[in-house]
Amino acid sequence: MDPLKRLCEGALALTVVAASGAVFAQVICRYVLNDPSTWLDEFAVLAFAWMIMIGAAVVQRDDAHMQIDSFVRPLPAFWQSAAYFVRFACVAATVVIVFWQGWLLTNKMSFIEYPAMEISRGYLFAILPVCMPLILYYLVRNLVKDWPLIRRGGKVFDKAPSGDVL
Repeated sequence: MDPLKRLCEGALALTVVAASGAVFAQVICRYVLNDPSTWLDEFAVLAFAWMIMIGAAVVQRDDAHMQIDSFVRPLPAFWQSAAYFVRFACVAATVVIVFWQGWLLTNKMSFIEYPAMEISRGYLFAILPVCMPLILYYLVRNLVKDWPLIRRGGKVFDKAPSGDVL
């Protein structure tokens, strides 16, 4: 397994455990001990945000995002390729915009602290400039991987998530 894959999956596992543990501890504190903890709530939101964005990168790596392909699957190979490039351009543009806005939000919110945890709220938004380049890398990598199928006129949406043609 390549190191980047191991790093992403390890970070994802860590954030899942952290978010789940924080929510579980919060339930115990609130309903068993009758002493709710505000920092657990803040931490759970922070871990959940990081989990979502790292998960998005992991799913992009495998080109396994949910897609409704009932419109493009019946199309001829040429039009499937056209739809693939439109999808690529839209995702790439979105990633660039989210990166830029994430950068701005991280800087803007870095001066505001979470009340209970007493750390910068910039950490909540820092995942955007951290993960967007990774998502873009995986998007381009998938294009490079699919390029031989597109060049030989294959139907790019008729492939399994593993890359095998159905």
